[in-house]
Amino acid sequence: MGGCASRPKDLNVQARRRPRLRLPPEVTNKIVEETTTELTEEVEKEKVTASIESSEPKDTQVNDAKAGREM
Repeated sequence: MGGCASRPKDLNVQARRRPRLRLPPEVTNKIVEETTTELTEEVEKEKVTASIESSEPKDTQVNDAKAGREM
């Protein structure tokens, strides 16, 4: 019984000895801002690409149009 009771105490001591490393808020904010900007630009590019692809006629639409004109 005594061994089990002392174990959490040892873990707590170990946890206190290892401080949590944190970046200063300025650095964290800069990283978040840069990442957000990059992701926003990437999403905008994907929207433009999707818009272009959706406006282009599909092969079947082109073939149907040709077939309709030939008749």
